[in-house]
Amino acid sequence: MIQTGIHSASGKQNYWAIVCPDSRVKGGLWNKWLIENCVAIGWSPDRFRMHGSTKESGWRLARKRVQEIVPGDIIVPYLRNNTFGVPSEVVRVAASDGEWLPTVSAGKDADYPGQWTLGRRIEVKWLEKGAPPFNKVAVVPRTMRWRGGVIRHAIERLNPKRFTRIMRIIRNPANWKTYESAEENIGHAPASQQFQVPVKLIEEAISREVENKIERAAGFESNPKIKRAVELHAMHLVMTTFQKMGFEVKDHSAKQPYDLFCERDTQARYVEVKGTRTTGLSIILTAGEVNFIEKNKPNCTLCVVHGITIDGDTNPKASGGKIRMLECAGLDVGDLRPISFMFEVPDHDES
Repeated sequence: MIQTGIHSASGKQNYWAIVCPDSRVKGGLWNKWLIENCVAIGWSPDRFRMHGSTKESGWRLARKRVQEIVPGDIIVPYLRNNTFGVPSEVVRVAASDGEWLPTVSAGKDADYPGQWTLGRRIEVKWLEKGAPPFNKVAVVPRTMRWRGGVIRHAIERLNPKRFTRIMRIIRNPANWKTYESAEENIGHAPASQQFQVPVKLIEEAISREVENKIERAAGFESNPKIKRAVELHAMHLVMTTFQKMGFEVKDHSAKQPYDLFCERDTQARYVEVKGTRTTGLSIILTAGEVNFIEKNKPNCTLCVVHGITIDGDTNPKASGGKIRMLECAGLDVGDLRPISFMFEVPDHDES
């Protein structure tokens, strides 16, 4: 067993290989995985669900295997063409339908033209000992190559004997060659493996990683149809709630930095609506929304509709959800003016 800092709950460390179709993606997919501390598989939730029946045998096998991966397991990335990348240890499995976050942009993967793909992520930390530096990959010597290919499926479990054989190849400096996109492999190499790269590239990589983490924590929806269904359902619930309270409600979301203007007698409320399938304890507020709230605190209300349920993929239907209503006089963000803020929502619902 490789001794690392994290171990699975069972105490047993499992070994996996995951295919990285690096050569088919412009700019190098392996480079992106290195920067964003992840490996990933495809099967978009638009068509393939993590649970339920499926006629796709490849997806059935892949999802079974990804559900077996736990923190502490070891993953070996296979870059095709008899090439391995730096092995890693699993930190978190973020491969559920609601966590879809593509590592390949639309139009860059020849296998799936026009689609964003490889978005079922497994977050990892790269191993330092017995691994190539980040500017190199390990090539399987001709005398050690498997008949029919080294790794045949998108994700494969490796038995200890096979894993040991692969690691022997990866650990041998004689098998290392320079990765052709090495000048872009930035940000997260151990100090012993770092090399000089442009500061601009480092800043861009850090910014992307921070944005991804914020969006995942706040229930960001990568599927535009689901995102729209959640937003419309949340708006409908909040509008209905204020109408029942005797307010006249107008939708100003298209032109104003708030969603609803609610008026009753001499009382006026500017209402910001946030819908999510998560617990709703973290949401994203844009700089424009925060600026408006800061200037109109006494008259602003933040409504978080959480726990929304989605049925269907092609034409998603939203239902359910609870409203957590917060008077924005209690929203204190000081003088911060970043692009967006993470706001932790008090955990109490409206009756």
